[in-house]
Amino acid sequence: MRNKRKIFFTNKKFQLRFCFYTCSWLLVLGLIFPIMIEQIFNWFLVFARLDPIAAPPEKLSLIKQEVSYILLSMEAFIVVCTFFICIFISHKIAGPIYKLKKYFQRAKLGHLNLEIHFRKNDGFEELADSFNHFIKSTRSNFIDQIRKAAKVTEILDKAMENIPDDKRKELKKASILLSQMRN
Repeated sequence: MRNKRKIFFTNKKFQLRFCFYTCSWLLVLGLIFPIMIEQIFNWFLVFARLDPIAAPPEKLSLIKQEVSYILLSMEAFIVVCTFFICIFISHKIAGPIYKLKKYFQRAKLGHLNLEIHFRKNDGFEELADSFNHFIKSTRSNFIDQIRKAAKVTEILDKAMENIPDDKRKELKKASILLSQMRN
């Protein structure tokens, strides 16, 4: 359990907005069914009042109330469960983005020996691969530039041996700047 999830709200604003939109749509769509059932019961009540051998309207009203209560309770339960499922699913989106953001911050500070890996069931594996390729390429280019700076410094140092002292100062400044780039 090396990569166990510890924080579920890595991007609270995104995750709560995601949950709100999903649950509100589910709530709106889910209320259509109880409203339809309510309407059907109302039709039954109208016909029950007209038909002398039908079930008494009071009994149908009681059944209507019980069915409405059960449907609304189930709707509330489903919305609550959906909220928690949305938190979990949105974490699979926000978690990798959060981790990638942290790695970019570290790379910006010069840590180029990074390699990012997402959890097994998280999405965006191709994003991790792209980041790792980017860091390797940047590190390779950086090392290549340092080698070139070292070579130029070496060439300048050799060239300064045969130059008069008055002209050597400017070349020495350039050599020092290149040496500082390497460090």
